[in-house]
Amino acid sequence: NKKVSDAYLHNHPYTVAITLMGSPIFFQETHYYTKEAKDEIKPVIATYKQHRDEMYQGFVFPIGEKPSNKSWSGFQNYNPETNTGYLTIFREINNDVSNKKMKLHFIKDATLILTNLMTGTTEEKIIKSDGTIDFEIPKPANFRFYKYEIK
Repeated sequence: NKKVSDAYLHNHPYTVAITLMGSPIFFQETHYYTKEAKDEIKPVIATYKQHRDEMYQGFVFPIGEKPSNKSWSGFQNYNPETNTGYLTIFREINNDVSNKKMKLHFIKDATLILTNLMTGTTEEKIIKSDGTIDFEIPKPANFRFYKYEIK
């Protein structure tokens, strides 16, 4: 309902990614999607399916700011037995800041190896003594889906 929600302004991969950390079962009536929409979400769902069993072994915590359509928010999935996890980071639609420092749980003074699961690229990021890490998402209404391991 466009009168009460701006969900229609977000692309399909973004709206699917929001659900990935919170539900062990992805339930969506995709038969209502257009072919174009299905094509957009297929890579996100395929990536999720490759990692969901491992994600189920972790615990999920909110990170960032409270969603407000202007914030940076997300989820951290952490497995204390393996010291690995997953991150979904969201730069919301009315946010005009392309870089954000976010605090993670349980990790301080360390180097993370981040793998962007949608692109396959890997980078190392420093977690500061206060548990913060810098992220960049150039465009609003976009997200990152990472797997991480502590180096």
